[in-house]
Amino acid sequence: YVDDLVYSGSSEFILKWFKEFISSKFEVKQSETGPLEWILGAKVFRDKQKGITSGNQSVAIEKLAGKLDLLKSNPVRSPTIASPLPPPRS
Repeated sequence: YVDDLVYSGSSEFILKWFKEFISSKFEVKQSETGPLEWILGAKVFRDKQKGITSGNQSVAIEKLAGKLDLLKSNPVRSPTIASPLPPPRS
């Protein structure tokens, strides 16, 4: 049983083909709600001009930290330098 399915593609043709293929194999309740905003507790950000999609899990992390009573703990710097991943090459 699958509750939700998220898919993307590089063209309308591919998106239409995938949707028809999945519908031919499984009973699918069609419910398109627009661009993806949240998935598995992560906020999704898209920059179409730059071709970048990223996720932010701060809400899920803060919820877990609250459950574990870690919200008042002292932060520690990571030993590595954080940097964004380069975009995929075409």
